[in-house]
Amino acid sequence: IENKRQDGKTIFPKKFCEIGFRHLKLMKYYEEKHSVPACGFDICDVSVKYANHKGYEAECFDLNYISPENNIDLSGSNLVMCYHVLEHVVDPLHAIKNIFDAMDDLTVFHVEVPLENTPNVKYGHVFPFHKQDLPAMLSSVGFDILGLAYHQAPGYAYERVIAIKNFGSYNRG
Repeated sequence: IENKRQDGKTIFPKKFCEIGFRHLKLMKYYEEKHSVPACGFDICDVSVKYANHKGYEAECFDLNYISPENNIDLSGSNLVMCYHVLEHVVDPLHAIKNIFDAMDDLTVFHVEVPLENTPNVKYGHVFPFHKQDLPAMLSSVGFDILGLAYHQAPGYAYERVIAIKNFGSYNRG
């Protein structure tokens, strides 16, 4: 997974954090391939216990209860991934705002959500994302959008966004 800036330079993480990891594939990738410390937050205590057992810094956290007083610690992480999590949150805009507030400036945020017309109870999806909902939410809280991709498969579509916190203010000098 490469993180390209608009000028084509690759952004290498100094610390990687995954929100909603369930398995350790990405944390393991960054630690082994890039020698980057990795951490994660997940709602499932079994996943967190397994990650801790394997030596990863991991905490149990439910984004439905995120607030300025009860936020995740993303300090020091300059790459945060959140794939297929926000559709499980009742108010994803509120969660995105608090994630933004927890990030250091110039932190890259990879986010992916399925595109659906209605909540998908079968998979526990409580917020149906439509095309352009995610980049609009990210922009509204202050993220600069660096890239956007749509993927369509039979019976399945999703939107992936790469954004960065406060890049525009640094880019303008």
